[in-house]
Amino acid sequence: MNITAKYLTKVFPGGVYALDGFSAEIKHGSVVAVLGESGCGKTTLLRILSGLEKPTAGELYFDGVLFKDVPIKQRDTAVVFQEYILYPKMTVWENVATALGRYELPREEEERRVHEVLTELELIKFKNQLPRYLSGGQQQRVALARAIVRDPSLLLFDEPLSNLAEEQRNDYIKLILKVKQRLPRTTFVYVTHNPREAMAIGDHLLIMSEGKCIQFGEKERVWKYPYSADVLRTISTDIREVSGDFENGVLTDVAGEIYPFKGVDYKGPATLIYNPYDGYSPCLFDEKGNALTGEHEICYFDGEFDGKTLTFCGAEYSADEDFAMRFFGGLGKVKVGIKSIHIGFKPRYGTIKIKATRIGNGNVFDICGARAELFGADAFDGYLYIDPADIELYDKNHVRTLAHYRVYKESCAARAGGGKIKLACGTLDRDGVSGSVNVSFNRRAVITPVKKGGIRVTCLDEEDLGGEKLVYCLLKDFRRYVVFYAHPSDRFLGVRKLRVNVDPKGIDLR
Repeated sequence: MNITAKYLTKVFPGGVYALDGFSAEIKHGSVVAVLGESGCGKTTLLRILSGLEKPTAGELYFDGVLFKDVPIKQRDTAVVFQEYILYPKMTVWENVATALGRYELPREEEERRVHEVLTELELIKFKNQLPRYLSGGQQQRVALARAIVRDPSLLLFDEPLSNLAEEQRNDYIKLILKVKQRLPRTTFVYVTHNPREAMAIGDHLLIMSEGKCIQFGEKERVWKYPYSADVLRTISTDIREVSGDFENGVLTDVAGEIYPFKGVDYKGPATLIYNPYDGYSPCLFDEKGNALTGEHEICYFDGEFDGKTLTFCGAEYSADEDFAMRFFGGLGKVKVGIKSIHIGFKPRYGTIKIKATRIGNGNVFDICGARAELFGADAFDGYLYIDPADIELYDKNHVRTLAHYRVYKESCAARAGGGKIKLACGTLDRDGVSGSVNVSFNRRAVITPVKKGGIRVTCLDEEDLGGEKLVYCLLKDFRRYVVFYAHPSDRFLGVRKLRVNVDPKGIDLR
């Protein structure tokens, strides 16, 4: 199963962000270890993937289908929780068999599957035991057996080793890797706060902080090229740091010792961290913790977009509805921006194919004049592949023109009369209409904050786009968020309720 998360936001009562613009693309059959400190949003992400929670905003796709359009019974997802959650009055066999109950399999097939899984997980001799007679490690194996007996497309793990002793943890990690060999087509998402577990299990690392994905990629790439000091601190507890001032290619610490770096054009406070995963090589970070060394650049290409077809690097992409509804720029010439970590060597459904040249025998490639260091070069066939979801579009001034969220045109029933339109979220000024109307806001609806009157909105997010500010809001009786334009000087950021006025030209009635 391919999973695409686009700026997922989850806000709990009191304005607490559990997820804040979370985005990631998890590929079919991969093993992704989600790593981060307690409270960073890991468990909320897992609950949204499993369907136990709904995001406040943003979009989630399973194999290209919008998550909300996939019925729960068809999501083909299994979860192994931190707590074992076994039926206490059922035997091991019966606990595992319950996962197959709704599939109405022939009795012989059900028995074959349960027997096969229990044998593989070394539980067959306990098949007639009740859970209370098993050790913690054995109960967790039963929970795993129940999750995999139906061969799910997506298998989620919520810190399953937290209640196990160290020796049992090592055995369970080996067991998970063994299960992955049995289910090569299943996508694994493993949530943990333990770097050692993440490194042992994941082939990809997804690092989270404060509800955001701060880095995601192949395990080797993440530890070799950390985007920030927070990434390196999250993936390792065995690091040594040196802080000081950086100028003219030299870091000077408080004791006067100097550490030279070549090719770094920066002046100001900096931190040096020795990376234990890369032979303790030095990584340099600025005062905000952003990497000054390493490789994480964006490749830019000249292109054209007419609203339907995006052309660049000799390739053509027929834009789907999602892509077209996020575009807010002027049609014609555009800049196509793609992070090098999102450029792959293998074609997948819907990917864009572009020709490239390998420079020398290493991992550096020339892509239409742009140079990028890419991993996995052994699979290079003369072409590279890009997922449209990873594309950003910019105008000639490098102003981004592709919005975070798909822009919906939602409507709400209202009453009109006396120069007012009365909505559940407030009133709008609009002369010349009366009776029952449906109100919607078009893409160019402009809002300004007011103290009284207007409509009441809850701000979810905002972004500068095309030289203007887009504000994503929730309105009562509107099923999805609504997008408005705001003057760049108006402050809307944060989850808070406020009243706004809408320019009547941005109101559509029917």
